[in-house]
Amino acid sequence: MPENTEGPTRCSRCDAPFICEYAEGKSRCWCFDLPPVADLPDPDAGCLCRACLTELASATDKPG
Repeated sequence: MPENTEGPTRCSRCDAPFICEYAEGKSRCWCFDLPPVADLPDPDAGCLCRACLTELASATDKPG
């Protein structure tokens, strides 16, 4: 399990700071409760903040 020793995680999309509970050593993070995002811009770039991940998840849910 990853250990975050550098403070808040930065969103790879908007650079906002946020807390990744998984990186803090917990077994779950808030993002586990959001719907999966099929088309992440760059899956290897790192975690997204709640606002960005929610926006992408809601765009994924819309038929299109």
